[in-house]
Amino acid sequence: RDHWVWLPEWMDQHTYSAELKGNPNVLTRSISKGKVARRTTNAYYACHSDCPDLGQLDIQKPQSVKIVVKGAGSDQINGVYLFDGFFEPGASEQVDTVTPKWCKMTDGVRYTLYRCRVKDRNFTWYISNLSNRPGTNRDIDFYSSQKNQPSEMPPTVGWTTCKKASKPPPQIHIVREEPIPEEN
Repeated sequence: RDHWVWLPEWMDQHTYSAELKGNPNVLTRSISKGKVARRTTNAYYACHSDCPDLGQLDIQKPQSVKIVVKGAGSDQINGVYLFDGFFEPGASEQVDTVTPKWCKMTDGVRYTLYRCRVKDRNFTWYISNLSNRPGTNRDIDFYSSQKNQPSEMPPTVGWTTCKKASKPPPQIHIVREEPIPEEN
């Protein structure tokens, strides 16, 4: 029994790895991998309630990250973008299901900060009003990053103005806060 004490903590930490399409920098992972890690931990606790190491496992929770956008010429884009999860599978071929996205609402309009794969297969970050097919020419794009931005976090510099926006491009600030406790 004691030789399995490491498993829940190991599984929790490794589900954030890039190899499993997680992001260890901001502690994000796919929803299904997070559920498996939590279920494994719960099963371990249920089966080993008399284990002396019970309660000493340091299970990490996804970190709350917000993005502050300032200085954009199109004022409605400025503000705090809150973590909005991931795109659903099949939402579009241009967006993936493992890169986080952030959103904010202004006057009933939803603005999204997200990463998109463009025609030349490079990644570019956008601040857009998304259509029902995100990452396509149906979106209203305001600002974009330089091409070839594979990071799972938006770049803080190098933004450009798209046709629907006013200059100057924004400044991006990444704010990391204490983790928010997950519900069981």
